[in-house]
Amino acid sequence: GGFWDDAGRQSWDFRGSKMRVSGKSNGLDLYLFGGPTLAAVLDDFTGLTGRMAMPPRWGLGYQQSRYSYRSREELEEIAREFREREIPCDVLYLDIDCMEEYRVFSFGRSFPKPKEMLAGLRDSGFKISAIVDPGVKDDPKFPVLKRGKSKKAFVRKKGGRSDFVGKVWPGDSRFPDFANSNVRKWWAGEQGRFQRTGLAGIWNDMNEPAVFDGPGKTLPEDCRHRSDSGPKAHGEIHNAYGTLMAQASREGALKAHPDQRPFILSRGGGAGIQRHAAVWTGDNSSCWEHLAESIPMLLNLGLSGVPFCGADVGGFLDDCTGELLVRWTQVGAFTPFFRNHTNNESRSQEPWAFGEEVESICRGFINLRYQLLPYIYSTFAEAQRSGAPIMRPLAWHHANDPTAARCSDQFLLGRDLMVAPALQKDATARSVYFPTGLWFDFWNGTLIEGGQHVARPVDLATCPLYLRAGAIVPMAAPRQFIDPREADAEIYLHVWLGGRGEFDWYEDDGESLQFLEGGCSRRRIEVVDLDETGFLRFGKATGPRKSDVEIWRIVIHGVGDEFEFTANQQPFDANWDQDTGVASFLLENCPDEFTIRWQ
Repeated sequence: GGFWDDAGRQSWDFRGSKMRVSGKSNGLDLYLFGGPTLAAVLDDFTGLTGRMAMPPRWGLGYQQSRYSYRSREELEEIAREFREREIPCDVLYLDIDCMEEYRVFSFGRSFPKPKEMLAGLRDSGFKISAIVDPGVKDDPKFPVLKRGKSKKAFVRKKGGRSDFVGKVWPGDSRFPDFANSNVRKWWAGEQGRFQRTGLAGIWNDMNEPAVFDGPGKTLPEDCRHRSDSGPKAHGEIHNAYGTLMAQASREGALKAHPDQRPFILSRGGGAGIQRHAAVWTGDNSSCWEHLAESIPMLLNLGLSGVPFCGADVGGFLDDCTGELLVRWTQVGAFTPFFRNHTNNESRSQEPWAFGEEVESICRGFINLRYQLLPYIYSTFAEAQRSGAPIMRPLAWHHANDPTAARCSDQFLLGRDLMVAPALQKDATARSVYFPTGLWFDFWNGTLIEGGQHVARPVDLATCPLYLRAGAIVPMAAPRQFIDPREADAEIYLHVWLGGRGEFDWYEDDGESLQFLEGGCSRRRIEVVDLDETGFLRFGKATGPRKSDVEIWRIVIHGVGDEFEFTANQQPFDANWDQDTGVASFLLENCPDEFTIRWQ
C-alpha cells in the first residue's frame, strides 16, 4: 500500500507495471505499507490516518431523504406513512428547503416551532438529520455572518486583504477557513446551538467546497487560508477541506450532546475523514449503470479506510422505476450506510411510491437489515478496532483466488455473508461466483461447492445471498426503529456447518461514549465442524458491561443426520427437522466458556 500525504492536487497514472505520480507540492510525504495482506495494509494505513468512530446504533438503520421535504406537514406525513405501513425507518432528513433563504443553521417559515416538531418525531422513533453547507450568506444582518466576521473566520482572496465571496445556494456567500482550529471551534459553537433544537444528526453537503461561479466549481486555488501550520493557498489544502469541516461538525455535535455519539454525514473528504463522518458517494443517477457502479465505489472507499459508506438508494438524479428501487434497496440493505435520497425534480421514490408489490419487497429487505443488525454492529466494532472494511471485496478473504480478485458485482458483508445482487433490468438470472470452499444458499439451504460460477435464477423479490460453511451470524427480531431502551434480550444465532468459523460478538449501549472507556461486552464464538463431529463454543465474556442477551436461540444449518448433542458434557435436547437439515435449541442465561458438542 502507498499513501501520499498531500492535500493538494495530485495525478496518478497507472500503466501496466509502472506508475507515475505528480503534484504541485514542494515536498513528498510518502508512506509505504508492506502488507503482505490487504488486512495488514489497511490496519497500518488506518493506524496512521485514524479509524472510524463507533456510530450511534440508530445510524445503521434505514434512512429516508429527499431534496426536499418542503414543510413540517410533509415531513410529518412521511413519518406517519412509515409507521402506518410498518416499514422500519430510523432517520429522516431535512435538505436545504428547511432553511430561511438557505441561511445555514436556520429553520424557515415552512418549518414552524422546530423544537416541537423534532420532539414529536422523536417520540415516534425518528431521528432527524439536517443539512449544513459551508457557504454563509453574505448578508451583513445575518448573525452567523456577523459573528464569523468578528472572528476573521472566512477564507480570503489572493493577497489576503478581503474575504472571498462566491455564489452557492444562498447567493453571495463566504466560506469558513476550517484549516484554522479557532474557526472550527467557532463553527462547532454555531452548530451546537442549532443542534440543541433536537436534531440528532448533521449532514455536510457542498463541502468540497462547491462554488457555483468558481473555477472548476470550487474555491480558486490562490485563495488564502490561515491554517494552524501557517499561511496556505487553497490549492495546497483543497482535498482536506471536507475533512476539516466534518471535524468541526463532530465537535459541534459533542457541544450539543456531550454524552452522545455524533452522527455526521459528509459528501467531501480525504484520508482521515472516517474519524469524523460517514461518507456517501454524492449525486448519482437513477440508472442501472450507477446501481452497478456503486458496488466497486463503496468497496474502494472501504479499502481506503472509510468503512461507513453508502450510495443514494434509488438514485438522486432522474426518475427511478419500481424495479430499479427494489434492486437498489436489495443492495442498500447490505451496505454500511443505507439511505434512500432523490432530487426535487425527480418522482417520489419512498418505498410505497410504486405500488403494493414494490412496497412489500422493499419492506422485506429493510426488515432483514434490522434482523441482521447484531451481525452488522459487531462488524462495525471490528472496523473501529482494526480499520477493516464492513463491505468487503471477495479478495479480502480470498486473496489467492484470481477470479474472486476480479469480481466487482458481488461483495461480502463482514466475513461470512456474500451478496450477489441482480444489477440489470428485467433480470431473470445472474451468474454467481463462489470462492473456494462450501457455501449455503441463505434462502433455501442448498449447499454449493466453491471454485465455480453458478447461474442463479432471480425474480424481482430475490437477492441471492450465501453463507460460508462455518459462518456464524447473530440475528434479532424485526423492529420499526432502534430504541436504546429496548435491548436485544433474545438473539437467534445461526450457524452453518461444514467448516471452521469464528465471530467476535460485541455489544454496548449503542448511544453513549462509554465504549471508549471500555463500557462494552465482547466474547469470541467459535464453530468447528469436521467429519460429522464438532462443537460450538462461547468464549468467556470480557468487559465491564453485563450482556443484555438473556436467551440465545441456536439455529444450526446443514445437519445431515440427527446428531447427539451435549452441553458442557451433559446431554442436551435439540429439535431437528430432517427435511431442512436444521437443528435448533434454546440456551438461557449462557454461562461463560460454554461448549455444545455433537457427533
